[in-house]
Amino acid sequence: MSSNVSRRDFIAGGVAGVGLTSLGTTGGPAPAEAAEAMPKRPLGQTGEMASLFAFGAGSRYATILEDEETAERIIHRAIELGVSYFDTAYAYGNKQLSQKRYGWYLTPTYRNQIFLTNKSNQRTSDEFMREFDESLENLKTDKIDLMYFHGVDEMKDLDTIMGKGGALEAMRRVVDQKAVRFIGMTGHRNADAFIKAIDEIGLDVVMFPVNAAREQELITRVLPYAQKKGVGVMAMKTTAQDNLIGKGGAKAPELVRYAMSMPVAGAVVGIPSMEVLESCCEIARNFTPMGNQEKAILEKKVVSAHYDGSLYYLCQGYRDGEVV
Repeated sequence: MSSNVSRRDFIAGGVAGVGLTSLGTTGGPAPAEAAEAMPKRPLGQTGEMASLFAFGAGSRYATILEDEETAERIIHRAIELGVSYFDTAYAYGNKQLSQKRYGWYLTPTYRNQIFLTNKSNQRTSDEFMREFDESLENLKTDKIDLMYFHGVDEMKDLDTIMGKGGALEAMRRVVDQKAVRFIGMTGHRNADAFIKAIDEIGLDVVMFPVNAAREQELITRVLPYAQKKGVGVMAMKTTAQDNLIGKGGAKAPELVRYAMSMPVAGAVVGIPSMEVLESCCEIARNFTPMGNQEKAILEKKVVSAHYDGSLYYLCQGYRDGEVV
């Protein structure tokens, strides 16, 4: 067994979006009631269930939210409200602050209650392993439930990942060592890359923007293809980092509800405040799906996003985790 695995054993032995405030919830149900009320959906064919609202610890949580006391209270409250899917990445926050906050506040107490995901931007095997082991140290765990190849928006990146010496070699190794359970990929615009990765890697889960602006290639090609193949789909960028809020009068809760109304396992929303957490959980607890007419009305409200630069993540060179 490698020295990297030994390090994981040591770690295990030593531990355990703005605008949504418009919903304005306070208090909330008792923890047991909240946990029961949080809807869950099957995560593809993994056998796991994802909480309909999934906790996003990207730039909103790791950069905009600066107060550590609040960052900790938000984690405890998310657990009380029944959130089980927690998302992070090595690239989130200065010096991996997102991962480190999970390691301080989440995994020491709640590791056995949650589905923990992580992401790596690295494309080669050696760099993936270096980052993976550092991530385990940050997260204070010896196992990641779902590990994503992060932000694969160019086919050349996927080719490097899948080629000799690519990150897929390392991913297969950590799966064999039971340090990772499931393999995923995230991206923002390249449908061909998703379809190739589903077919040739055998992805368990994919994550991409699902919002009322409807990035057509992802919605019309990848989403149904993933369903056909039994691959789980997680929605992200539900409000395009708030850029869709206010367009044509569009409100944050209806944008989040739109994403949840699509055939996805859950919607990952970045959490910069307690108010946003409460709002998102309230949307999930009281969820009723949008019909086609209601979706079409919301899509019309935000149609200007296609030409006014609101969909910033479609631009060449965008890296997930940046504050825009």
